[in-house]
Amino acid sequence: MTESSPSQPQAPDPHPTKSSLQLTLAIKEPSTSPPTLLATATNLHDSTSMTLLKWDTPFDDKAVLLGIFNIKDVKSGETLPNLNMKINRVTPPPHDAFLEIQPRSAITKELILSDMPGAKLEKDAEYEIQAKGTWKAVWHASVKDIGDENLKKMGGGSGVMTWDFESNVAQFKV
Repeated sequence: MTESSPSQPQAPDPHPTKSSLQLTLAIKEPSTSPPTLLATATNLHDSTSMTLLKWDTPFDDKAVLLGIFNIKDVKSGETLPNLNMKINRVTPPPHDAFLEIQPRSAITKELILSDMPGAKLEKDAEYEIQAKGTWKAVWHASVKDIGDENLKKMGGGSGVMTWDFESNVAQFKV
């Protein structure tokens, strides 16, 4: 690790931006049957925690039903249909609907890629998968620092932002 000399001050940006939050997909190795997808959100900021509402993201327990994942058959080039369900949710969100990511840290969720609702994954076929959507609530702070009142406000709380996300493309074989 290198340090800045006093003659070249490089203060870190105290305000995380969209580029401070990275979403990546990978297939768990060694390969499993059915394949297991690893969705990882990484906070790239050096000093600020991030708190995310996990609804309608790969970290949502209903992610596979929500149309977040685009799956394409590599051979045919066709995108598989998905349910793209809309879910009515009780607000304010419960405490477990939020993820806190420490600075320079990541959180990973495993998702089993068996037959997707509305689309059948063919044996021995190769697919590409990508996640696209919106982080509906992102704070540049820890859950504790945000406070329950602001978490309950979601769209109107202090410092809350929304950002679109688009992961890398991961390949898997069934």
